[in-house]
Amino acid sequence: METGKVVEALDAFTAYLGEGKAGVPEDRRSEVEALIEEIEGKIGRVDVACSEDGAAVVVDDFIEATTPLEKPVPLAAGIHTIVVKKPGFEPFRKEFTLVGGETKALTIELAALAAAQPPVAQPPVETATQNTETQHEPAAQPPPNTVKPK
Repeated sequence: METGKVVEALDAFTAYLGEGKAGVPEDRRSEVEALIEEIEGKIGRVDVACSEDGAAVVVDDFIEATTPLEKPVPLAAGIHTIVVKKPGFEPFRKEFTLVGGETKALTIELAALAAAQPPVAQPPVETATQNTETQHEPAAQPPPNTVKPK
């Protein structure tokens, strides 16, 4: 059995027994149950808890689910990369090694992106404009005639 397909094989054998129920002959049922037990030793699970609901959980470049996850994600034993991302938050990325039969718990706290700071308003710059109109003071009135006629 190809190790890269152990999770798919587990799903197929489990579905076969579930759907076949009493219709699966006892000797075949025993054979499939033995295969399931063998496969379980080659599979680990990652149990993801995240601070944010609605975040995409991507394992090895495949979207697995959206938080909160209903159950741990089954994976073949080996090295894996998990990315948890949600708009408005810094993506979380971690490489981890999973051993067959192990359930690894990951608690992820997504950090909010820093809000973009609005530009600081600068005071308006006054520009000197030349006044092309010349303003004049009103003309002075001549003093009243103070000479008295004779």
